[in-house]
Amino acid sequence: MIPEMPNLDMFLEEVQQEQQYDIDLGTGFLFDFKNNQFVIQNGRRVEVNDIEAVKMWMMKILLTEKYQYSIYANYPDIKEFEYGTLTEFCIGRVMTDDMRMQLQENIEQSATRHPRVAFLSEWRFEKDEDKLTVHFRVNLVDEQSFEMEVPLSGNG
Repeated sequence: MIPEMPNLDMFLEEVQQEQQYDIDLGTGFLFDFKNNQFVIQNGRRVEVNDIEAVKMWMMKILLTEKYQYSIYANYPDIKEFEYGTLTEFCIGRVMTDDMRMQLQENIEQSATRHPRVAFLSEWRFEKDEDKLTVHFRVNLVDEQSFEMEVPLSGNG
């Protein structure tokens, strides 16, 4: 009798899925977006890891207006190197359903560039004069999730 060989494709798929959840992105630094500066404790920048690092990355990419800064325009024809999110088209305007859908799509395209972000859900938009706050849930590839609140005020 010949022994049964394991399915190599299934085995590789399982290994890839396990590795997908073990993404170590190193250490980031806590940033105070209200005061536009890194958070300092005892003379050193505060380090963030894991979900807190993903949150910092999300805020940076979502608060940077795409194509506004030439430093991020080095690779305009390569989508994976584009940085920032198109948001200013809806600031200070009456928010239509089409604008809401476009903003949601722009945010999701930017956010899902992160290797740990699977998708966004539970969207909510709050409009107050020239300020728009977007609320959503970030769902990670390892099935963890967290809430995000992103204030958009058109300052790039």
